[in-house]
Formats: sequence, C-alpha cells, structure tokens
Amino acid sequence: AASDVYKRQVHVFDFDGTLYLTSETVYVWSPRGDSEINGQSCFRLNSSEYSGFQICNDESINESSFREFNSVNWDKATEVIPVLNIFQNQSNKKILTARPGSVEPKIRSKINGDFDFIGLGNSDPNLKVDFMKSIHREKIIYEDSISVINLCKENSIKCCHVSHEAGLTSLLYYI
Repeated sequence: AASDVYKRQVHVFDFDGTLYLTSETVYVWSPRGDSEINGQSCFRLNSSEYSGFQICNDESINESSFREFNSVNWDKATEVIPVLNIFQNQSNKKILTARPGSVEPKIRSKINGDFDFIGLGNSDPNLKVDFMKSIHREKIIYEDSISVINLCKENSIKCCHVSHEAGLTSLLYYI
C-alpha cells in the first residue's frame, strides 16, 4: 500500500547539485569580485554555492550571470550516485531545472530513460514551487537549494534536501 503510493507519486529532480555536480558557474556582479568581464567586476559561484547564496544590496544577478548554463560540460560533471539511483528506479519522473529548455538534448544525451524535462530558464525558487503546486497528485522534489526546500516545506510539499559536505552526499527528507 505505502510502496504503491511511492511508485505512483511523481518524482521531480533538480539537475545541478542534485543529479550531477556540474562545473558551470553563476556570475555575481559585485564590487568585491575577483574577475572582470566586459568591464564589470564579478565573482563566480558553482551550483551548490549558489543554492545557499544571499545577494548583497550592491550586487546583482541577471540573465548574463547564467551564460555557461546553455550547455553541460560532461567531462567535469560528477554523478550524485544516491540521487541518480533513485532517479533511475522511478517510472514517473521529471527533471525540473533552472537551466533553459534548450539544454534538454544535451541532458538527454547523457541520461537515458523516460522522463519529462522542464527547463525554466530562471533560478527563482518560486517558479519551482509553483510548478510543484501544479502537479495535482502525490509528489516529491529532490533539490539542493535550501530556498526551494524551505518554500516546499512552507507549502506542505514533500521534498528531499540534497547536500554535499566534505565529499559526502546527504539526503534529508521532509514528508
């Protein structure tokens, strides 16, 4: 009975930092940046760093901050084995990513099987939660962003926080 519900529910997986640790970075435009691009000072964050990042008043993130996310550098990407195993063993699954929809063929070239792909092209946590609310059946989201996890918890959406520390992956379920 309980296992039947688990099998029937929709499993929604974030991509960066959840299914794969990727090398693409977010450019944060900041006067404290350690790099300069087109005359603008910036620093870069990987997906895991970005998932818990709090922007300062004098910093900005815009469309050009995600310039690297139109592709996936598979040579530098690392599988998040526990989450990938869960993904591969589900029949009703989706990948919900902040990456644009145009990256879908690149992701499908590496991840085999039957799954829906939703590329939001936006990192706003509210968009992921709104998508989850639009699923009118049992569901759970696997996600590394604490902002998305907190919003899911506030909206009584089952979720699994995927975190990485000292080379270890941990999964914390809120159901």
